[in-house]
Amino acid sequence: MSRLRERITDVVLHSRVHSLADDLTRFRGFDALEVSFPEAGFSTTVYYPQARSGWVEPIHDTTYYEELTVRTLADELSPGDVFWDVGSRTGYFAQIGSGVTDPSNVYVFEAMQGRSRIIRTINRRYYGGAFTVEHTRLSDRSGDGSTAGDDYAKAHGTPDVVKLDIEGGEYPALQGLDRTLREHRPTLLVEMHYEAIEALGGSVEEMHATLGDVYDSVWIADRYRRQEETWRPLEAVDGGWIEGSFQLLCTSE
Repeated sequence: MSRLRERITDVVLHSRVHSLADDLTRFRGFDALEVSFPEAGFSTTVYYPQARSGWVEPIHDTTYYEELTVRTLADELSPGDVFWDVGSRTGYFAQIGSGVTDPSNVYVFEAMQGRSRIIRTINRRYYGGAFTVEHTRLSDRSGDGSTAGDDYAKAHGTPDVVKLDIEGGEYPALQGLDRTLREHRPTLLVEMHYEAIEALGGSVEEMHATLGDVYDSVWIADRYRRQEETWRPLEAVDGGWIEGSFQLLCTSE
């Protein structure tokens, strides 16, 4: 129990510090960058903070943040699809999604206030407010700043593609999305954090088994931030999982 309390305390403090830093970032202005894959016929403009720090640095240097994720979203999304960007940070992947589907079909979920303000600023300045931006945390139940994905889908419609990256909160978030996943099977791109899931009482093995029951195919990438990384079938990995952080791509025919 003490380990869980320590983990929650660390997450809260980390969130407060980064929320303040992100809140200040939006006053620095934004740069525009063209992200394109000519061979796939994909091209869009992404707006991102000018501050050269943390996750923004590789965008300045390579134009991509997690190239595998960008390519996968460009490939899996179709015009007219509803896209949920859960754990949006500053809206990078939401903007990638809007390069395929209409911006009005993009739903952004961000729990950190500073980051959600950045997204709202980008949305207002460059997308005419077309994105739906929710300052909330997807979890296993609604209330106290959290929203169950099933509740949101029931009220606002189901997604076709979900990108979920919430730094260890994926376990309760997927619990809260269980009905939507089982009944509608949206394409799911989720970043998993082994230690955080275990610390919060979840089981990575259980989550893999559940996703394997729901989806026809589950793919894994453990070096997803490297430019040359590709997806592998989950069953090809010894033990069926990898400790640390990794991404899963879940698809159905």
